[in-house]
Amino acid sequence: MLLGAGMALGTGLAGIGTMTFRWHASPRRTQGLSDAHLRNLQALPAGTGPRVLFVGNSMTLRHDLPTKVAALAAEAGVSVQIAHAAARGSRLVEAWQIEGLRAALATGWDVLVLQDFSTTCLRAPDRWGSAHAMREMAQAAQARAVLLYPTWAFPPGHRVYQEGAGILTRPPADPADFARCITAHYDSIAQAEGWTRAPVTEVLQQDTALWLEDDLHHPNPTGTARIAGVLWRSLQQLLAQNSA
Repeated sequence: MLLGAGMALGTGLAGIGTMTFRWHASPRRTQGLSDAHLRNLQALPAGTGPRVLFVGNSMTLRHDLPTKVAALAAEAGVSVQIAHAAARGSRLVEAWQIEGLRAALATGWDVLVLQDFSTTCLRAPDRWGSAHAMREMAQAAQARAVLLYPTWAFPPGHRVYQEGAGILTRPPADPADFARCITAHYDSIAQAEGWTRAPVTEVLQQDTALWLEDDLHHPNPTGTARIAGVLWRSLQQLLAQNSA
């Protein structure tokens, strides 16, 4: 019976994995995931301080979030090299399929900051693909630390509360339910791998609409600055631990 159960579980996981990659087979290659950008990452010269790479999508790109984190590091007198590999609408499981990103990761990064699609937590195959891609990226980069950058629950009125994230999902009941789903997904990975989750979801939870554009989805300039502060505080702690 145990053997049969194990085989069934393995078949089930394989099915989930196959479904995940079938749904997300064509990564977006615009902007920060273009071949030219990824070649530049591979050729990035060594400099002073740890190398930090942000991998994500528009929630990372909006209003130059990595640049704002770098500015906070400079203000604190901390020398870091910060770069990004991100494109609008890209999931980590899609980005991981790009050979140029794998080559860029293989050049070695001290810290990876990983941000996945905003509705990833709402569907089991997406959660599986997210965790898988994060582990593969961390291993490829031989990162000394990984900082998870979770997104946030959208305010009432967003279509996610009626439509969910497509088939095989249930729409979240309300923003609090959505926030619990997001943090549970990222926390489960962080705890399993010994990584750190930045408390972005909690910080943006109160008065969410104040931090977002009119689309009720992406951060506005004030929201990006707030997220940058949260990420920098978490990153600063990781850098201090690694240098001790």
